Amino acid sequence: MPTGLVAGLVNEKGGVGKTTVPFNLAAAIARRGHRVLLIDCDPRADLTLTAGATLAQDQPSLYDLLLEEDRHISEVLVPLPHLGLDIIPAERDLAAIEAVWRELPHAQWPAGLRRVFEQAKQSYELILVDSPPGLSALTATLLRAIDTVIVPQQCSFTALYGLRELMTVLDEIREVWGTAPDILGIVVTIFRRTRHSAHIIEILRERFGGLLFNTVIPLTVRLQEAPEFGLPIVEYEPSNPAAQAFMELAKEVLERWHQRAQSAG
Repeated sequence: MPTGLVAGLVNEKGGVGKTTVPFNLAAAIARRGHRVLLIDCDPRADLTLTAGATLAQDQPSLYDLLLEEDRHISEVLVPLPHLGLDIIPAERDLAAIEAVWRELPHAQWPAGLRRVFEQAKQSYELILVDSPPGLSALTATLLRAIDTVIVPQQCSFTALYGLRELMTVLDEIREVWGTAPDILGIVVTIFRRTRHSAHIIEILRERFGGLLFNTVIPLTVRLQEAPEFGLPIVEYEPSNPAAQAFMELAKEVLERWHQRAQSAG
C-alpha cells in the first residue's frame, strides 16, 4: 500500500457538498478495508455534527491539537465504530487559531497542521480533511500542509468561479512557497439530469480534462436525510443511486492514489 495520504476537500464556494463528500467518501473507502481518518478543519464543525461526534465537556478538539505541541491525536480522536473509521472533531474555537497564527511568522503557520498529519499517517492510510468555505487564512494554511486536493464541484455556472479562485490560490502558494498540493480530482456533486448540468460537466471536461472524476454524485432525498441519523448514504440506504456513486468514487480515488504513489516512487 502507498504511504498515508492527506487529502483536503476544498472549494472557495460553500454549498457544493464539501462536507457531504468527505463523510460519505470516507465511509465508502472504509468499507473497502482501508484505515481512514476524518479531520474537521472547519470552525462551523459541520463534519463533526454530520458524523454525530458530539464532544463531551472539556473534551479536546483540533484546536487543542494545534495549540499544544505535546498533545497527541490519540487524545482527541472520536471513534465511529459503526462506520469503521475515526474523526478528529472541531468546535467553534477553531476560528481563533488565525489570531494565534498572526503572532507567528507566516512560514510557521502550517507547522501544527503538519504535525497532526504526520501523526495521523502513522496509523491511517487515508486522511480526509474538511476545510472552511472561502479562501481564509485557515484554508490557505491548510493548503500548505496537505498532500493533495479533492474539489467538490456543484453543477452550476457560478460554482465555476469558486474553482477558478482555488486554482489561482494554488498557483500563488506555489509561487511564494515553492510548492503546493496537486489536485487528485474534481468531483461533480448535487447533480440533476438537466441540460444545464450536462453543459457544466462539458465545460469542466474541456478545461480540466482528466482531473474530473468520471463519477458524479446525484442529489437524492435519502442523501439529504442520512446526516440526521449520523449515517453516510452507503450505510443509510446502500441501494440508493448516491450510495452507489460514492462506492464508485471510492474506487476512483483509490486508483488515483495508487497511480500518484507509483509516479512519486
